[in-house]
Amino acid sequence: MEIEIGNVPWTVELVDSPIIHEGKKVRAVCDGDERRIQIDSSLPPATRYHEFFHEFGHAIQFELDIHDAELLGREPLARLVALGFSNLKPFTLARIHIYLTQGIECDDLMMIGEKAVPIIRMDDLPN
Repeated sequence: MEIEIGNVPWTVELVDSPIIHEGKKVRAVCDGDERRIQIDSSLPPATRYHEFFHEFGHAIQFELDIHDAELLGREPLARLVALGFSNLKPFTLARIHIYLTQGIECDDLMMIGEKAVPIIRMDDLPN
């Protein structure tokens, strides 16, 4: 699925094959050069969330060109994470939730009462 961090498009992918980063098998990875976050699809949904938000933090660091977050301290880093979340478009978190829990990549959402229903565009249907 596609999201924007700042105004930069990033791809979030659930992957079936093992994720290898720096020679080690990992649960998720953020590739700043490719603007991609990959998450192991075999993880339980709650763990996928944790991994996504961890990698999202790395993506924010990449977009803001921050190489050593430990030098910032806790409060400035928290402000940066808040800045990243505040720049997400409406319904992006709900779209991420649907993708990470159900594997459905949707284009938008429609609210029915308090329930978010995924909308999938089907442009390739025959007339």
